Amino acid sequence: MGWPVAWLQEIISAEEFDKWCEYHRHFPLDDQSNHHYPMAQLEASLLNVHRGENGKTWTLFERLIFKRPDTDSDIESQLADGNW
Repeated sequence: MGWPVAWLQEIISAEEFDKWCEYHRHFPLDDQSNHHYPMAQLEASLLNVHRGENGKTWTLFERLIFKRPDTDSDIESQLADGNW
């Protein structure tokens, strides 16, 4: 988080910290999740809108520069299921 542990111990309980850890496991607060995936989706969407009649159809994964090794194979199903 970038904050001193002693300061965090004064303002957050262990229970709340555990809940934040659980939240982070389901919805990571890292740059890849917060920036790379949404921007790749936006880029693919814009390319598809302007692709022309016989142009290539782009997907999120073709525009994604960074891929998380633990979710690459399953990310499409997570997005389709709304679990992302």
